[in-house]
Amino acid sequence: MKKVIIASAALFFAAISNVKAGTTNTAVEITTSVKADTTEQRTPVKPEELPATVQQTLSGDDYKGWTPSSAFLVAKDGKEYYEVKLTKEGSEANIVKFDKDGKKVD
Repeated sequence: MKKVIIASAALFFAAISNVKAGTTNTAVEITTSVKADTTEQRTPVKPEELPATVQQTLSGDDYKGWTPSSAFLVAKDGKEYYEVKLTKEGSEANIVKFDKDGKKVD
């Protein structure tokens, strides 16, 4: 009788562990969204037609020796800034962005 009870208990625990092992599968749903309304409008601007505040910043010590070769007025996400390509002899071109007040933006 003892052997029958032990065998029954062993089968019971084996059945329970088998049921639990079969129920561990879970489904995961991944959702991504992309903001599609990030339009960027670029308007070419001659470097000599940049706002006086931007020209004043470019003539400062931080940009000494650098010459603006091209510029764009960029409107993106409701914000406007000037993107200026600076060149310097012997150096790689550098692109810097300024707001309308001549302050550098990232």
